[in-house]
Amino acid sequence: MKLAYPESPYLLFGFYKQGVGAPELGLRLLELVAARGATPISGIARVPGPNAVTGSSFGDLAEALVWFRGLDRESFFELELVVPAGRKKAETELLGNWRPQIGAAYTPVVSISMGGSAFEPHAGGSPDREGREAYARFLWLCEEAAPTYAAISVEWDLESPEELIEDPRSYAFHDFYLGDALGPLIHSQAISTNKDAFSQRTGGGLYISTNRWFNPKSIHTPSDSASGKVGRLLADQLSSAR
Repeated sequence: MKLAYPESPYLLFGFYKQGVGAPELGLRLLELVAARGATPISGIARVPGPNAVTGSSFGDLAEALVWFRGLDRESFFELELVVPAGRKKAETELLGNWRPQIGAAYTPVVSISMGGSAFEPHAGGSPDREGREAYARFLWLCEEAAPTYAAISVEWDLESPEELIEDPRSYAFHDFYLGDALGPLIHSQAISTNKDAFSQRTGGGLYISTNRWFNPKSIHTPSDSASGKVGRLLADQLSSAR
């Protein structure tokens, strides 16, 4: 199942948590974003095996939580949410007015995808303004969900450990989070690899940003080479942990 991403350009928050299945991590993320005012309205799931697709619509959050909790640990899923109009900014500032989706497609990585109209100036968007809000939302989710690693990206899926081990040349690690469970060595190596980037300790991990939109100091030092090196660091770390 391929996620039905919003209209391009779309923004992605990708999360991976070692030892936790995608439905378990997706449930945690749903609980978090729902607490900020998002309402799940529909879901689709596929479990391993032929013709094993189920779809549901929800009248409220409780129904969505029951559906999520009933998913097989190996299920792949997609969940659409809306942010009701008219809610106070304080209630939606960690979601914006986008139409987010939570999903995982044949990978233990869970993504929250959001339409990128906020990054289109002709549509009234402002990357600098919206990027700061995305940065705040992302760090809050990382602090609460405690992923092993996570990233903000635009139209690029965060790779799973298996994908990184197979090919570490990732473009996802421009604005990313590394959990403390990975150990201090990989943190210092990632900082050295991105020596001119913005870095910040958070509750439970390290955040590094090379795009000016996603850090409060507007530091802009994107490097595909550095992103690939971080992918290699993770691949080496996660393969040796097996």
